[in-house]
Amino acid sequence: MDFKDWRLSSQEPPAKDQRASIGRLHGKRFFDYIEEQLREAEERGLFRDLPGMGQPLKLDTNPYAGEKALGYSLLKNNGVLPAEIEQAQEIERELERLTARRTTLSANSTAKS
Repeated sequence: MDFKDWRLSSQEPPAKDQRASIGRLHGKRFFDYIEEQLREAEERGLFRDLPGMGQPLKLDTNPYAGEKALGYSLLKNNGVLPAEIEQAQEIERELERLTARRTTLSANSTAKS
C-alpha cells in the first residue's frame, strides 16, 4: 500500500462554504452545534421583536408540579410549606437537637470519669 499525501493532490480543497455543509457535525461537541445554530438564527434576525422582549420572566409557574400546581400555588400564596417539606424540616431540627444532647451527655460522662 502506497502512502498518498493528500496535500499534494491535484484537486483543490473544497471551498469554505462547501466544507461547512459537508461535515457540519463532524468533530464538534453538541454545545458547539447549538451555539452555531443560535448564532445563525441571531444573524438572520429571528430573535428581533419577540413578544415580551425586555420584560422580566414570569417564573411563578412550576412546570414540574403537574396536577398539584393549584395546591402548591395556594400553599405558596398563603405562606405554608407542603407537608413533606415541613416533615423534612422537623426531622432536621430533631436530629440537631438529639446530636446536641448526645454531645452534652458524652461531655458530662467524660467529666465525671
